[in-house]
Amino acid sequence: MMLRLGSLLFLLLALAAPAKAADAPAPLRFEITRNGSAIGRHEVVFRRDGDLLRVSIAIDIKVSLAGLITVFRYEHRNEEAWRGDRLVALESKSNNDGDAEFVRGKADGDDFAVDAVSGAKRLPGSAVSTTYWNPVLLRQSALLNSGDGTLMKIAVTSRGEESIEAGGGAIRAARYELAGDLNAELWYDAGGRWVKARFKGKDGSDIAYRLLAP
Repeated sequence: MMLRLGSLLFLLLALAAPAKAADAPAPLRFEITRNGSAIGRHEVVFRRDGDLLRVSIAIDIKVSLAGLITVFRYEHRNEEAWRGDRLVALESKSNNDGDAEFVRGKADGDDFAVDAVSGAKRLPGSAVSTTYWNPVLLRQSALLNSGDGTLMKIAVTSRGEESIEAGGGAIRAARYELAGDLNAELWYDAGGRWVKARFKGKDGSDIAYRLLAP
């Protein structure tokens, strides 16, 4: 009888214990190349904070002429908070080749209120930023530019699944094409992890993101 009571008590305590929060995703670290030459890095780091997922993003790009003269520099720091698939806060600062940019945004009722270098605006509560790591952006028709706060209209087309090199090995990933105010190709693995990107620079150069091994 005592054994059965002990087992019942253990079961009740286990059921009453709070569920363990899901682990934060592993960091994402990309090497950025321009026409095949390394020019910088893009890092995304995650941590859980209660029901929020906090995301720290750092981008550093430097393009040099003959390795001696810097002809372009971009530095971006962004802190986001997500509750599920909803972006609830964003605060970024950027040095865009000497021009200071910022975005501050937060959920406000059914809206997402933004104050940015491009001006203040109110967006739908479903607004998603151009931070790429969250594939929820593939369901959007416009994205909030996390650098200057402008709204970028896009159309998303699925280009199927293919084998790519990412994270130190060959994996299968789905490729999506974004067109409109933002033109890019993004790849996500079967778990929804962002694993590759490709853009055209303003000068027509080929910009690529290569996911580094963890």
